[in-house]
This record gives sequence, C-alpha cells and structure tokens, in this order.
Amino acid sequence: ILDERRFAESLQKAFDFAEANNVLMTLSITPSRPDTGYGYIELSDDISEIKKVKTFKEKPDLTTALQYLSTGKYAWNSGMFVWKTTNILEAFKNHAPEIFNILNQQPHKFNSNTEQDYIDEVYPSTQDISLDYAIIEKADNVYTLPAEFGWSDLGTWASLYDFSEKDENKNVQIASDKILLNDTHGCLIKSKGNKKILIRGLENFIIVDEEDALMIYPINKEQEIKGDQKKLNTTT
Repeated sequence: ILDERRFAESLQKAFDFAEANNVLMTLSITPSRPDTGYGYIELSDDISEIKKVKTFKEKPDLTTALQYLSTGKYAWNSGMFVWKTTNILEAFKNHAPEIFNILNQQPHKFNSNTEQDYIDEVYPSTQDISLDYAIIEKADNVYTLPAEFGWSDLGTWASLYDFSEKDENKNVQIASDKILLNDTHGCLIKSKGNKKILIRGLENFIIVDEEDALMIYPINKEQEIKGDQKKLNTTT
C-alpha cells in the first residue's frame, strides 16, 4: 500500500458504512490493467460511491480480463473485509451453520485463559473452506468501496517487479551475489541457492530459476504465463 493516507480514508468510509448498515463490506481496487492474477468483483449500477456487489469472479484469462476492463463495471478483489461482529456471526449462522455450531459449542471459553486450547481442539474439525466460498459469495448484503491507494498483493511477476528496488539499469535481482549482468535492462531475475548467473543482452524479461523449473519470459507477455504453464504440464 503506497498511499497510506488514502487507504486510511477508504477504511474509515467502510467502517462508517458497516456501522450504520447490516452489511459485509469489502475494499476493492479500481483496476489499472487486465491482470489475470487477481479475482474480480462485478459492481452494481449504483451511482453512490459504495456499491452493492453483484458477483465475484475467479481469476480470469486475458481475454476475459480485457472484457471486464472494457465495461468499467469490475474491480479487483483485494480480500480486505470490514464488518460488525454481530453481522458476520449472523452470516455464519445463515450460510455456514456447521462451522458456527462447531466453534460455538462452549462460548464461555472465548476471552478466557482456555480460549486457545478450545480453538486448538475444535477448529480442526471445521470445514476446509475459504471465507469467500463459505460466506461472501452466498450473502446478499455484500457491498464494496472501489478505491485507489497504490495496492498490490504481489501476486504476479509484473507486480513484484513494479514494487521491488531496481538497480541503475532497472533490473530487479532476487538472487545470490554471484550474478553478472551485461547489457541487460528492465529484467527481473530470481534464483535460489548460490548458483552463478551470467546474463547478457536481455531487455524486459522475467528470469526465474527454481530447483525443478526454469522460466525465461518477456515481461510484456506475462499475462500468458498461466496458459503456457498449463500446456507445459500436459506435455510432461
């Protein structure tokens, strides 16, 4: 989060709305590019700043992401939520009662010295499911505040490059000290271990060297990595 002041302002708006209404609030991010690394939120046509959520969308392919941006009715799902305790407990009762019942067998143990022991005992028996699937995608009182405060969850190579420290040639090195770059600009180089790395004549590439995989890929084609990975996995 680059602009903490605007982030705090957005949070305060979400707090105020959640306090005054029976809603489950989420902060969403106004998209700046057709990113395939984020989930998307389809916004209602409300003219107000805070909008009702129509649907949640899984991480799309590039064509779908481009369609989302062209409509102007989608935002990135940041996974940041704001709600009153009473409202989220009501949502668990309505949409995930089995989880609520398991955790609420002995409510007197919460806020006591035995709370952690109780949680350690009962939590493993709850369903293995994300909050999004269990509650958020089922509830009809989910609202979102689309915002801009310099957010990234660093879920893509391009976002990692954008937010990392760069050398004089705009390269990002997440590697050992045994690396020599000649005539190389605008690249992200990531490697594990003490492997010696020598690169010459590359511009705007992602180079990722893992124990069992090597990727050398143009940064401007990064949105196609997921598709190529699927092809690679089907041929090996």
